Amino acid sequence: MVNKENFSNISFVGASLISAVGLDFYTSCASARSGLMKSTEIELSTVNAEGDLENIVAYSVPIINNGFEGDARLVNMLSYAFQELKQNISQAMEAQSRIGIYIAAPSAKRCFQFLDRIEDEDIKNHFLEKRLYLKRVRMTVLELKKY
Repeated sequence: MVNKENFSNISFVGASLISAVGLDFYTSCASARSGLMKSTEIELSTVNAEGDLENIVAYSVPIINNGFEGDARLVNMLSYAFQELKQNISQAMEAQSRIGIYIAAPSAKRCFQFLDRIEDEDIKNHFLEKRLYLKRVRMTVLELKKY
């Protein structure tokens, strides 16, 4: 059972958000509220419901992510988000308050969706091996948590 008294002193003192339509929290939220989108067709394609190939539409942050791929791209975006967050919560940090941080990041499983649509067997096997490796790592972490 959760003791509600433990949460009586929680305050939100700052937020940060990096998106395709804004490099900070306020711009990203204002752009989203106004319906702005900044989508880009990328070189990868998928098969639609009719069986036709169509380009994948992505939402990128080119100012920050040019030259970065995969996890390095995510880490780079987190770095920028933490810089903004640090500016927004500097007073709480100076007061040496306890600070908790919530990070909303994409699922690690996102790259394993639709593996059945990959025709190239070498590429498909690469992702299947990576998925198996991550499952083994996860099981190891769960085993370690028991101790």
